Amino acid sequence: MDSDVSFLRVAASGAATTNRVRLRGVYMAAGGVGSVEFRNGLVGGTLLLMLDAAAAGGSNVVIPGGGILFPAGIYVVITGTISGVTMFVG
Repeated sequence: MDSDVSFLRVAASGAATTNRVRLRGVYMAAGGVGSVEFRNGLVGGTLLLMLDAAAAGGSNVVIPGGGILFPAGIYVVITGTISGVTMFVG
């Protein structure tokens, strides 16, 4: 199903949005080793996606199909040297 796509950006752990959204893609910038967890709603919410960075640079991930549904919003947990995460949602 097609829908309008917008973006959310975070540079630290926390709620990116509390609205129901579909995650369609991610870009993350890393200064070195790190990881990003995408949880449903809260820090203790269900882990729906985890991405790792093994070196400095940027990583782009396109999520196939209709994306990943986050019914309670997206809570992002950043560890290591991840300097920013841009999420494309629809």
